Amino acid sequence: MPASIMKDDDDGGPRFAGGACHTFEDKGFEFDTGHHYSPYLNPANPLHVLVNIAVGGKMDFIRMLKDDVYCDEVTIGYAPGETKRSYYLTAGDVKTWIEDLTRQFPQEEETIKNLSKDVKMGWLKFAPFILIRMIPQWLARFILRTGLIDLITNYRKLNRRTTKEVFKDITKRSPDMSMVLQLLSFDVVPANQWPYPFWTFVAAIMSGGNLYPKGGSSEYSYRMCREIVERGGKVLVNALVDKIIVDPANNRACGVTVSKGSRNVDVYAPIIISSAGAKVTIDSLLPSSALNHKENFDWVQENRKHINNSAHTYFHVFMGLRGPAEELGLYAHSCRFFATNESLGEIFERYEKLTFEEAMEAEIPMITFLSCPSVVDPTYEVRHPGKGIVELLVCASSQWFTPWKGEKLMKRGDEYEARKAAFGHKVVQTLYKLFPQLEDRVEYLNFGTDLTCHDYFNRRGGGFTKLVHSPDRMSLEASLCLGPETPIKGEKIVSNRILE
Repeated sequence: MPASIMKDDDDGGPRFAGGACHTFEDKGFEFDTGHHYSPYLNPANPLHVLVNIAVGGKMDFIRMLKDDVYCDEVTIGYAPGETKRSYYLTAGDVKTWIEDLTRQFPQEEETIKNLSKDVKMGWLKFAPFILIRMIPQWLARFILRTGLIDLITNYRKLNRRTTKEVFKDITKRSPDMSMVLQLLSFDVVPANQWPYPFWTFVAAIMSGGNLYPKGGSSEYSYRMCREIVERGGKVLVNALVDKIIVDPANNRACGVTVSKGSRNVDVYAPIIISSAGAKVTIDSLLPSSALNHKENFDWVQENRKHINNSAHTYFHVFMGLRGPAEELGLYAHSCRFFATNESLGEIFERYEKLTFEEAMEAEIPMITFLSCPSVVDPTYEVRHPGKGIVELLVCASSQWFTPWKGEKLMKRGDEYEARKAAFGHKVVQTLYKLFPQLEDRVEYLNFGTDLTCHDYFNRRGGGFTKLVHSPDRMSLEASLCLGPETPIKGEKIVSNRILE
């Protein structure tokens, strides 16, 4: 009988299925934690088909649109002395993406045409990364080591180029357009450091707009769990997965050790699939005997070349509001906000170096993502009448909360809570500059640091995603190395996010 065993934290920590797709309720409000939207995909798209199979074809989705047209908004200039201006992208395809950019940045028409040629080919340009995962490993290794891959595709050459390099001239001539082009809705790497083929791939997908799961993001885990149970499986959530059991005699994974308090129980199974990703699996779940086994040693060392750069850190704000969606003046579409049009690379680098005290004196440079599920999802008003919510992410430094890194969730003490609340309220004050009508409507506030993510996802570093999507991470060598196959018999590794 197949079983899915989800992690929880001991001493009364979280118990849930679904990872980043779980939601939490507090004081009458319901919030998403990690999944805020899904890109629109044509029903014939293989990714759409796979998701539909996983949820049993029983989920409905809602288009995230403003005025039934706009899917993305970028607002620049909320800092003192700046002139606030907004730019919009229409849900459609690459053609509408071109039209929107050309209308708003006519001086860059030729540049937009050149970029659009690559975006139109976004799926094809990124295909080698996916293909390496799909072909037999021996064949993938052969074409990579011999260089034959470079006779087939120029992916490796293109992957060394970042969006910083590609957008260099645009940033000088039209800095606002550079901000619009750089997608911040992925909390993986400063937006100017994206590998160019990956950017074209994501830009092509995002041009179709976004969808939100009707009923909230927890619908994913609910429907998937139903599918598991209906097929004779079980979903267990009341114990922490402590270790993967590997028989050293034949290098085979044969079960997991789960713990609850001081009790340990071994659960045996013929196949173990870790959805914690390569970094957590290697660093935390596989026993040292397996890591040092002669059949696994080279694989472990090769993986570690690609898993040691953690994703960027973000700070999460959960805001509960009094009043139905139509009274709050909030948005259904994706929004990004910037204090100025300064180069994103410079913003990230400078802000990350600030001490906490310096950050409290500085302007919040950007709100990288703002989501209002209560506006998008008509069932929210049914489930939580008269209430609305805002969820937002801002960039932060992992160093600000490092002193409490080894302490347990909910037990980090007053100083940690005070620091978290101080920065959280600073973010909220920034939000009021953009939505002043919310100030008298706030009934609930909660804040999450990078340590919160580490608690819920059993991580040692990074933000809401584990690995930084840098050129190295998006290399063909990394694609091969971080695939699901392992030299440990009966052990597979999959990510808890696509491409991670």
